Amino acid sequence: MTEHWDGISERRVNTALDTFTKALLDHTSDEMDRYGDILTRIDDNNEASIKRHDETHERISHLTQSIESFIHEQSEFITGMRRAFPKDDEGKPDYDGHRTAHLAWISDTKTTKDLKSYIAKVMMAAVAVAVSSFALVAMWSAFLKGPIQ
Repeated sequence: MTEHWDGISERRVNTALDTFTKALLDHTSDEMDRYGDILTRIDDNNEASIKRHDETHERISHLTQSIESFIHEQSEFITGMRRAFPKDDEGKPDYDGHRTAHLAWISDTKTTKDLKSYIAKVMMAAVAVAVSSFALVAMWSAFLKGPIQ
């Protein structure tokens, strides 16, 4: 055996190198397994993340459509409300004029309802007078003819 490096034999160096190489290979194998596990988890995470992203994107699309529909409905409502108020001399909505128009409409409706009710009562009274008159004339005529023989 040859002595090297201050009395260390070649066999001891080779044994140390073999031990170191085996330990390095074992460590490398363990690290590669851990690396493979990490890659698998990353792939699983990526798939789950893509799925969550797609679900989130779908929800956002539905919400966007819902919001756009709501905005359109509100826009139509506001346009209708703006048409409901006449403009005053300054071009601004005449809220008091609108209220006054409603009060007049309510008053006209009440007047019309009262008039219809009055006409219905007068018509019923006229019909009652007509029926009573017809009955009275028929009975008077029968009275004048005398007893039935």
